Parts: sequence; structure tokens; C-alpha cells
Amino acid sequence: MGGNRAAWVAALGLAGSAAWLSSVEMVQFDGWYLALLLVAAFSPRTAAAWAAAALGPWIDERFVLFLPAALLVRLAWSRRLPWRELSGVGFYALARMAALFLGEAGLSRQLGLTVLGWGAGGCAVGWGLGWRLGWVLLLAGAWKVFGSVRPWQRWLSIGAAAGIAAAAALAIDYTRTAPGLLPLAVLGAAHLSSRTRRMAVAVAVMLLNFALPYWHIYGKDFAPVRSVFSAPPGTWVMPFTMPPLN
Repeated sequence: MGGNRAAWVAALGLAGSAAWLSSVEMVQFDGWYLALLLVAAFSPRTAAAWAAAALGPWIDERFVLFLPAALLVRLAWSRRLPWRELSGVGFYALARMAALFLGEAGLSRQLGLTVLGWGAGGCAVGWGLGWRLGWVLLLAGAWKVFGSVRPWQRWLSIGAAAGIAAAAALAIDYTRTAPGLLPLAVLGAAHLSSRTRRMAVAVAVMLLNFALPYWHIYGKDFAPVRSVFSAPPGTWVMPFTMPPLN
């Protein structure tokens, strides 16, 4: 991948400041599937991106839902349709279809716990808190994608949007799911960091994201998470009261 290497290193840190608190469940393998999304989006080696696409779904199925967005990011910098990379997920897709054909009920159970049952309010707030000011990075990444791909290729964003919508609808741990957009945020952070005068915006996003109060949202349950810059536990004054996570 081309570009200033220092800018890309800075981009990881800047984008990670938005997703870091949202991925406090790293012990639940979130970090592994997020890392593989980054490999699929940015590795200059097609074989590495294919291997990431093949392995990622077995770590967390949210990988499949966010893979179209990651490959759209790959298209933006490589200027090549990533069909070979996408084929890596083929074996998982076949295995999943076979499981459904044989009567595996995991999907039907998950559908009973979707945003349709819990309401869209928690979903919207959860995704908003999942990135907080990091939405600046996501919007910058989307701007970079649409400015880099050919006009007819922009239709591929429909697939990315469908995957994101499915992730939002199927996963009720909203703030934990939102970091799946990390490749897009990294692209946006790199875009902002590529010019000195824009670096201040990215740095401000990083610092304010760590300082802002944050809640982990699971369905209808809200659990406050202490800011890394806040006072000791019990002394942070929340702007409003939310019920604790059960």
C-alpha cells in the first residue's frame, strides 16, 4: 500500500481511539477479527487478504458483515476490484448454508434478539457512542472512498451498507459491534493525517474520544464506562442516569 508510512501508523492510533473503549471485550476475540479486517482492507499481498477473509468468519461472524466495507476500502487505494480476496469467505459461506439446510437454529435464535425486538433507539445511541467523535474519521473515509473509485464502482457501496445494516440489526451489543467499521476509520484518519493542517483535526478526535464519557449498550441495558481521563471510580458525574448492565 502506498502513501506515507508515518501517516498510516498515526491513522491506526487515531482511529483506535474511537474504537478502543468500544472493544473492551477484547478477551472475546474482538481484537482478532478487527485485525483481520484491517489485513483484508490494507495488506498489499492478495494472499494475506484472502487468508484473512477465509479465517475471519470462524473467529466472529460479524467479520462477514463488515467484510464488504473493508473490501470497498481496499478498492479505494488499490484501484482493483477485490474479487480474489472476497473468494476467501467462500468456504465459510458453504458451511453456513449446509448448517442451515441441516436445521441449525443459531440464526433463528439470534433473530429473536435483534433490534426488531429491542427497538431502534438503543441501536442508534449505541452506534453513536461506539465512535463518538470518531464519526469524523468515518465520514472522511467515506469521502476518500467515493473520491477514489470510479463512478460505476460506487454502486458497490450498496453491499457494504447492507452488511453494516445487518450488523446493526442482528447484534444487540451495539457499542461492541460498531468498531467493525475500523478499516473505514483508518482510511479516513490517514486521509486527514496526510496533510499537516488536517492533522490537528485527527489529533483532536483522538484526545476528545478518550476524554468523553462513554456507555456500553447491550440491548436496553446501559453501563457507564469510566473515561481514562476522569476522576477515580464513583466521582465521575454523569450528565444523566442510566440503568446498570444486568
